[in-house]
Amino acid sequence: FGYWAVIFKDDNRMNGIGGVKKIYFGNKEVLNLYYNLSPEKWGRGYATEMIAKALETAGSCLPSYPVVARVRGNNISSRKVAEKAGLERNESLDADEYLTYSLNW
Repeated sequence: FGYWAVIFKDDNRMNGIGGVKKIYFGNKEVLNLYYNLSPEKWGRGYATEMIAKALETAGSCLPSYPVVARVRGNNISSRKVAEKAGLERNESLDADEYLTYSLNW
């Protein structure tokens, strides 16, 4: 658990971070799904791949925990990645400029 460094073999440098970690969201303990890749790596499916591994880890270790991802409303690409990973919009959890996607809520 926690956030992982994303390092690609082709350039052997950190190209982003992502993963899941426990947080309190409102009054509930949840797993926060986070993903952020370098712009030069966008559009190649890497975020989706990293999220799949993070959700697999979360599901095997803490299957009863809900997963949330907070995404800026204007970040269409990040919203699509969350949806592709199987998270669903949960408007009741939105705050400020962030939209909330959840799994097992």
